[in-house]
Amino acid sequence: MSKAPRSIRQEHGEILQFVTRLAREGGPTADAAQRLARLLETHMHKEEAFAAPPLALLPRIARDNIVPAMAETLVHADWLRENLDTMLAEHRMIAAALEELLKLAGPSPQPGLVTFAETVLNHARLEEEVLYPAAIVAGEYLKVRLGKKAALAVT
Repeated sequence: MSKAPRSIRQEHGEILQFVTRLAREGGPTADAAQRLARLLETHMHKEEAFAAPPLALLPRIARDNIVPAMAETLVHADWLRENLDTMLAEHRMIAAALEELLKLAGPSPQPGLVTFAETVLNHARLEEEVLYPAAIVAGEYLKVRLGKKAALAVT
């Protein structure tokens, strides 16, 4: 029924575009940027496939526009609840990869690299503090509103 909100897909795209460009430019940070890009791609794919679809329903949930077809999103919220520790561990791996990238960049990193690192870390914090909990809560709320029959139909 829903996919990741456009705002999340756009931000992920911008992050991946920057790190991919950095990896292609070569130099002392290229290998670290490639490792970071692989981590980010895998992680962001999981987010867009599982964590973000319940978030796309939040505007409709807030307007009390609940329909039975939303039950298909319950599997996404349940997946996130079950895999939350893994997603948080991946954030730690991404943060470590960013640290390595900055270390290799030396005392005068290319313009924008520090801002990029701060943006990625803030994005991860937003997910941990707001988006992941909101996706899980949206799923739990839909279970209550749609009833057990709808919840069982998707499991």
